[in-house]
Amino acid sequence: MARLVSLVVAAVVLAGCGAGGKAGPPGTTGILEVLTSHTSFNPSTSATPFFCQTPTYTAGANQGAIIDVQVDCNSVPAGASHAIKPAYSDGVTDTELGWWVVNTNTGAVPVELGAWATAYTALTAGTTYAFEVELLNSSFNTTCYCDVTAQIIQQ
Repeated sequence: MARLVSLVVAAVVLAGCGAGGKAGPPGTTGILEVLTSHTSFNPSTSATPFFCQTPTYTAGANQGAIIDVQVDCNSVPAGASHAIKPAYSDGVTDTELGWWVVNTNTGAVPVELGAWATAYTALTAGTTYAFEVELLNSSFNTTCYCDVTAQIIQQ
């Protein structure tokens, strides 16, 4: 009897079970391209809070982007903090995405301070984007390093 049950189970697995599901949308899905940027900067000498811009990407139909950002600053003074948020530029406007991630040096001496965040945005077909990180509350004079990774996905 156990052998008969095993044969029936194997036949069902090999032949499929039940009616097939609804056909998915045509075309490619998944990650289409990955854009990255890694740079260093001094926030006290910059005229803008947007840093680490990726190369540009012109969106196609039904695409989105998952943006990961990270900022590490050396020698952040005691009591100082910085806030980061993923963002993008369409060449005219910088647009913030997601929530602010704030990190504060609660110690008595300068330390390295880092933060990271992730956001998603739907892309408009035909629009050219550059992905970046926005950094606020960081007028201190130090070297910061940023990484931005944007995964372009087909939906």
